Amino acid sequence: MGRRVLLFCLLLMACARAVFAQPADDDPGPGFGGAVLDAPPRTESGPIGAEDPARLPSGTFDPEAAAEASVELTPQVENLKSYIDGVMSGLIAAGEFPGAAVLIIQDGKVVLKSGYGFADVRARILVDPNRTRFRVASISKLFTATAVMQLVEQGKADLNADVNTYLQTFKIPANYPAPVTLANILTHTAGFDDRYLALGTPLTGAPLPLGAYLAQNMPARVHPPGKVVSYSNHALALAGHVVENTSGEEFRAYIQTNIFAPLGMESSSFGIPYPMPEGIAVPYYKGGDEGGFTRAGLDRVQAAPAGDLLTTAADMAKFMLVHMNKGVYGDDEHLLTEATIDRMHAQHFTEASSLDGWAYGFAEGHRNGVRWIGHDGSWLGYCAQLVMVPETKTGFFLVYNADCHFAASASLRKALFNALWPAKAEIVSEPSAHAEQRAQALAGTYMAVRRARADFTVMAAAATQMTVKAPGEGKLLVSWPMVGHELTFLPRADGTWINPDYQMKAAAIPSAQGPPMRLAIEAAVFDRVAGSN
Repeated sequence: MGRRVLLFCLLLMACARAVFAQPADDDPGPGFGGAVLDAPPRTESGPIGAEDPARLPSGTFDPEAAAEASVELTPQVENLKSYIDGVMSGLIAAGEFPGAAVLIIQDGKVVLKSGYGFADVRARILVDPNRTRFRVASISKLFTATAVMQLVEQGKADLNADVNTYLQTFKIPANYPAPVTLANILTHTAGFDDRYLALGTPLTGAPLPLGAYLAQNMPARVHPPGKVVSYSNHALALAGHVVENTSGEEFRAYIQTNIFAPLGMESSSFGIPYPMPEGIAVPYYKGGDEGGFTRAGLDRVQAAPAGDLLTTAADMAKFMLVHMNKGVYGDDEHLLTEATIDRMHAQHFTEASSLDGWAYGFAEGHRNGVRWIGHDGSWLGYCAQLVMVPETKTGFFLVYNADCHFAASASLRKALFNALWPAKAEIVSEPSAHAEQRAQALAGTYMAVRRARADFTVMAAAATQMTVKAPGEGKLLVSWPMVGHELTFLPRADGTWINPDYQMKAAAIPSAQGPPMRLAIEAAVFDRVAGSN
């Protein structure tokens, strides 16, 4: 009986992946495997702008765009390019992804904009950072948040007003005393249950209007607003609908007119046109006969403001630079005022005073001694990261056409942080008198607060439970399926813990009585499974 139940559960999970797309959180395995896709020869590999156009396949190189992207090759820039080239070529050779684009900005200037590997393995089409378009999934939310802040700045929306004020054809149920606000939505504290079903629809079909989709797929409110982070695609899609209702424009049209056009983001769009144009990187997942990968089907994201942005590395540079430059672009024109930019980038919610949290739309973190803001994006066949330190006008954007796996994404993040913001001090254990007692109180099994509770996809949360052990000396050992190996967290003097390899921070969230019932790791929150302490 047990074996049959297990097989049934595995079958359901396999079917779920086939019928709907959702952020890819597959187990990464213990590390890099052997090479399954030969790296392109140096005449076919990035950085594409550094190669002789005559040696590249026809139709994959734009010399004018490459010329516009050229920078002064100082020794520092040359060293950076060589370092990133080595990291990216190694990951491609290891079979982590077929192709990628990397953008690096320093002191407000683009110093590296490179393509690596293949946008289409079968056709041998290279990634061009100026022309190859990738789906960047949840990085879309930064554009939605920027649009909301434009309307707040114009007095058309209020971050602290009941969102129902801006909804015309449906309302959020009032099953908690406090209403959901835009401030809650932009910090992922609206309190909605998660929902994956119906999030994607076939590319050939016509998507529902945003308001109709939201009305038909309203998830339950499972937490009071403003109390706990529970990341929500539905909430950010609601923010996009508020943009529609307060501006009088359809969401995609608003973004085109008020963000893409002013910034010159000519290769960006919300949604994939059909018939599909050339230049879109093919999404892949590991395993298969196409260089060790299998093509994934493209779809439409019904909750478009939360995850349907298609863009290039070159276009993302323009978006990042306007945020780094206090909202200014062109001839002293403003996408947002300096005051609004500062307000947007500031922290507005954290689970504990010593932890990182959320700005408006942006996640925040600290690593190698700097505070950064940014966002990740994950969808079937695509993975992206955006990180900025606006104070120094420095940051990076990277994207590749394969599922997100910890082995690749965490290694890339670590490499880029170390290249741009070298660590200034070694992370060491800081045990206090009560460190071991606090660690023992956290030992147990945990399930993500962000999970679906109303349909069969709840099994995904059960299958990705996290276990926490207290091995001694105040340390925590965290086993997380998405990582594939145990992570050690060292105690800190402020009562939190930190992982020295990836600088992720953890903290207990106190309960009214007894041991802590929640654990926060960065901005992700986990509920203790009953009876596991």
